[in-house]
Amino acid sequence: MRSQVEQDDNRLFAAAEFRRRTNMGRTKEWELRRAGRLRAVMIGHRINYTMSELRRILAEGTEGVRHV
Repeated sequence: MRSQVEQDDNRLFAAAEFRRRTNMGRTKEWELRRAGRLRAVMIGHRINYTMSELRRILAEGTEGVRHV
């Protein structure tokens, strides 16, 4: 049985929700994804991010991203 933390880490956020939570613009999101610094989960043509990726990017303190 998976722990609550593991389940939370795998929770997906749509790209728009991810940007809202990180105060990141579309261009910055695209730049970070293209550079390989932001890992996306593609479902069809939709771009999603995991909770663990949200936590990682906030902890990393990437330029242009505010802590929530």
